[in-house]
Amino acid sequence: WISPEQLEGGPVDARSDLYALGCVFYFALAGLPPFSGKSANEILQAHLAGHATPLSTLRPEIPPALSRWVGDLIARAAEARPVDAIAALQALDAISGVRQAPTQRLAPPAEFLADEETGRIDVGFLSSSPAAGGEEPKPLRPWKPAMIAAAAALLAVLGGAFLFFQKPAEPVFRIHGSNTIGSKLAPSLVEGYLASKGHREILVRSTPQSVEREVEFTDARNGRRSRVEIHAHGSRTAFSGLRDQRCDLGMSSSPVKDSEAGSLAGTGLGDMRSPACEHVAGLDGLAILVHPSNPVAELDRKTVAAIFEGKTTDWSEVGRPRPGPIRLHARDANSGTFDSFQSMVLGAAKLSPSAVRYEDSTELSRAVAADPDAIGFAGLPYILDCKALAIGDGESPAQIPSRFTVATEDYALSRRLYFYTPESNSHPWTRDFLDFVAGSEGQDIVSREGFVKQTPAVQPGLLPARAPERYKQLLEGAERVSLNVRFTPDGSQPDTKAQRDLARLVELMALPENRGREIVLVGFHEDTGTPGGDLAASLHSAATVAAELERRGLQARHVEGFGSSLPVASNSDEAGRRKNRRVEIWIRNPASSTARIAP
Repeated sequence: WISPEQLEGGPVDARSDLYALGCVFYFALAGLPPFSGKSANEILQAHLAGHATPLSTLRPEIPPALSRWVGDLIARAAEARPVDAIAALQALDAISGVRQAPTQRLAPPAEFLADEETGRIDVGFLSSSPAAGGEEPKPLRPWKPAMIAAAAALLAVLGGAFLFFQKPAEPVFRIHGSNTIGSKLAPSLVEGYLASKGHREILVRSTPQSVEREVEFTDARNGRRSRVEIHAHGSRTAFSGLRDQRCDLGMSSSPVKDSEAGSLAGTGLGDMRSPACEHVAGLDGLAILVHPSNPVAELDRKTVAAIFEGKTTDWSEVGRPRPGPIRLHARDANSGTFDSFQSMVLGAAKLSPSAVRYEDSTELSRAVAADPDAIGFAGLPYILDCKALAIGDGESPAQIPSRFTVATEDYALSRRLYFYTPESNSHPWTRDFLDFVAGSEGQDIVSREGFVKQTPAVQPGLLPARAPERYKQLLEGAERVSLNVRFTPDGSQPDTKAQRDLARLVELMALPENRGREIVLVGFHEDTGTPGGDLAASLHSAATVAAELERRGLQARHVEGFGSSLPVASNSDEAGRRKNRRVEIWIRNPASSTARIAP
C-alpha cells in the first residue's frame, strides 16, 4: 500500500495515508490489489507507474461515483487526492446513499494519535445520526458491506477515534487573500511555524467553503485551544481585508496595484510597496496548461494572449496538425493568478467570455487534463496531469517553467508570492510568522508545497549561443546562482526581494564549498534605443549590487555590464522592461578566470 511519493523519497503527509487507504478500498471492493506483480520490485514499480485498472471495469455493478472516489484516493499525484481525511469522508458520505438528519452527532473527545515531534494530529467528524422521520433503512447493496468495512479502516488509520475541540472564540491572527497561497501553502507555513514554537495538537480544519481553512492548536504558553484563520477568496480580498481590519496579514499572488495601494493610502496602513509592508514568501511560475497528448510544445506570449482573447480559436492556427476548437479555462476575477495573467499576458485586452472560470486551481487543472482541446493557466504546483508549454516573449527564447528559471525570474511568466502587512506591524504573531517564512525552515515548506523557494542554489551555467563573446569568456567554467537582483521602479536600488536575497547570498558564500570562490556580477538593461546608455546603465546596476555586497562584507571580483544584449522579456511593457533590468550572479574558482576587472 506504499504511496509513490514515499518510494521516491519525497515529502509525505496525510494524502499518503489516504493513498494507502484507497488501496484498501480497492482490494475490499475488487478482491485484488490495484497494483500487483510477480515480485516486490514489480509491485513497487507498479505503484510508481500508477496505472490501476478502473474499478468500474472489474466491478461494473459498483456505482460509478464510488469507483471515481476510490480512483481519486489512489491518484498518482498527491495533489490530485482529497486534501485531507475530512474532505474524503464528506465525499464518501455524499455518495453512500445514507440519509442524514439535519444535525450531526459528534463523537466525544477520545484518545487520539499525535506526532511526538510536531504535535500534529488529524481530526475528523463522524456523521452518525439515524435517518430522520422514522424511515426504515434501505437494504444494503452488495457493495456496501465492503465500503463500510473500508470506512472502518479509515477510522483506524486516523487513530481509532475522532477528536472534537470547542472552536476558539477569536483567532490569534487572520490571513486573507490569494487562493494560490491560501489553498495549501499558507496552512502548511502556519503549521510549520506553530510547531517551531512548541505549540501542540496542531490540525487544519476545513470549513464548508473549500477556500477557507482554520489551523487549530494548543498554545504552549497557556494550554488553551487557539486558531489561525485563513480565508483564500482571491488576492483582491487581501487589500480590502486589511483596509476593513478583517485580517492581519494579506496574501497576494501579484504585486499590489496602484489602485489598491491608493485605497489604503489614507487608512494609516502605510505604503504597501515599501519593504515594511511587502514581504515575498516565495516564487511561482504561471504555467500554460494543455492536455498531455497535445503536440504543441511552445508558444510566445502574444499568441497565448490571442488565444485567451478569443482571436485564435482553432488549434490548427498554432501548429497542431489535427484541427479542433480551443476551449479556454481561466481562474476567477478575484484571483491573483488571474491578475498575474491579465498583467503578464492579456495586458489591456479582455478575456474571452467563452472561458470557463474557476475559484480553485486544482479544479481548473483537472478540467484541462480531461479535454484534448483545452488550454488553461495555473501556478506550478497545479500542473498535475497536464503538460506545461514553453513560453517565449519578444526576442527572448521560449523556456519551460522550471525551478531554476522561475527562481531567477527569467521565465517569461514567473511571479512572486506576497504577504502584506501594515507598515507599523505591531502584531507579535505576524511579525514572528513572517520571520519564519523568510528563513530556511519556511522556505523549505515553500519548496515542499511545489512552489520555488528563495534559498539560493548553484548550478552549472548554460551560456546562450547568442550571448556576446565577452560574456562567454568571462563566465566559462562559472556556476550560476539561482537569483537575479532586480530594482525598484526608479532603478535606484535593489527591490524588496533583492535586499533579502543579498543576505541569503552572504550565507551561501559562507558555506565551506564556496569559500575562496569569486563572485561575478553581470548587469543588463532594457533596450531604450541608445546602446551606449543601456551599456552604462547595466554597468551601474552591477556596481550598485557590488556596493551593497561590500556593505555586507563580500567583495565582487568581476563587475561588468552587457546593456540590452540578452533580454528575458519583451520591452513593450513596464513589467517586461523591469525583468530585463537585472544583475545576474555567478561564482567561479579563481584559477578559471583570466578576465579583467571592469573599472
